[in-house]
Amino acid sequence: MPPEIHPPNAWYLRKNTGDVYGPVDLVALREWAGDGRIAPDDSISTDGEDWRPAYELDSLGMVWVLDLADGQIYGPAHRGAFEDMIKNGELEPPLHLRHRLTGAERILGGVTPAEPAAHRGDTQPIAEAPADVEPHVAPAVEPVASAEIETLTLDRDRFAREAAHWRALYETESGALRDTAARLSDAVQQAETRRADAMAELEALRAELTEARSTATDAQADADTRLAEVSAAQAEIERAREELGLVRTELDSAKAETVNARTVCEGVRTELASARAELAEARAGLEACRTELETCRAELEALRATPPAEKADDGGAPEDVAQVCRDLMVNYDRLVAQFAEKTVELRQAREEAEAIRTESEARVKVSEDYAARERHSAEAARRRLEELESSYTDIVKSYRDINDRFILMRERQTSVRPAAPAGSHADHPSSGSPAKPESKPRIRLRH
Repeated sequence: MPPEIHPPNAWYLRKNTGDVYGPVDLVALREWAGDGRIAPDDSISTDGEDWRPAYELDSLGMVWVLDLADGQIYGPAHRGAFEDMIKNGELEPPLHLRHRLTGAERILGGVTPAEPAAHRGDTQPIAEAPADVEPHVAPAVEPVASAEIETLTLDRDRFAREAAHWRALYETESGALRDTAARLSDAVQQAETRRADAMAELEALRAELTEARSTATDAQADADTRLAEVSAAQAEIERAREELGLVRTELDSAKAETVNARTVCEGVRTELASARAELAEARAGLEACRTELETCRAELEALRATPPAEKADDGGAPEDVAQVCRDLMVNYDRLVAQFAEKTVELRQAREEAEAIRTESEARVKVSEDYAARERHSAEAARRRLEELESSYTDIVKSYRDINDRFILMRERQTSVRPAAPAGSHADHPSSGSPAKPESKPRIRLRH
């Protein structure tokens, strides 16, 4: 059985009432056992969670059992606990004690022989008694009977056998202790090697963390720059939208003006058609007048060529014929003047209609060109907005990836930290104040 190894200042005692005392060191725990403060049904623990019976710890010397008269058994307990019970009057001597491991018996009280320290069951292990110490019985203060001498002799022989037994046990335990020490030395070396590897990994993680922080800082600056660009682009897009609204308003106005111009053109065309109809009518009248005039001229010429006698025979008055010719000439001149006037009006109407049509077509062309330019500008602004939004999405993804890597490295750095020494938490486990968990660093994402 390997020797027990217990850290200092880490022992807790739980009474059968549920009260917990500690932490204390092993020396104080031994004193409590020797003073009778540890009962057979009390428990001990090194961490306040895993409890075991106190008598199982051999260092406490709780190895003696008392067989009571009613058949019940009290123990195992320390020899000092029974001595205190005798002093307090709780038990009457002599007490017949029995060793719970070896079955050896001894009598406590009644006689007061001087006993070897190796068999008293005190706080020191029995195996530490020197091998050359022979148990002896000091002479009694008063004469004793031969039966008592024989009992003491038997006790002496039994103690000698127990001393030999404990010496062999000491040799066995010493070898096991040396083996355990060698194993512990190897474990310490392995722990040092693992600690060196952990420290190297920790340094690498710290360097990677520093690089990640630098990368995160650069990414943050880049993200801020891109955000500023996105904000500027959004403002530019808003201005482009406002200008596009103005252009659309102007285009609607131009379309309205075009419609009005077309309406005016239609009116001019109507007037021009009416003028053309009037001109045709004037031409027809003029042609009729011209035909009638030609007829009159022909008749006049015929009259002029006719002899006077024939003229008298006709009974016509030359003056009447001349008046008719003059009237026809006047009508002809009037019709020619009206035709010339209508021709001028028709020419002016054509010129005005052509000018209005040219101006309308020019305005429509300007409006269409302006609308096409604005559509092109709006399309370019939309494509620029899509590119900026795509860049912003990529930046956010990269930033989140860097953030996740940063958190993962911090968690790995935390997981490889050297464990705190066992004696660093001196608080009582039952005090109800658990240690607070360590907080993990986080990066606040900007939205």
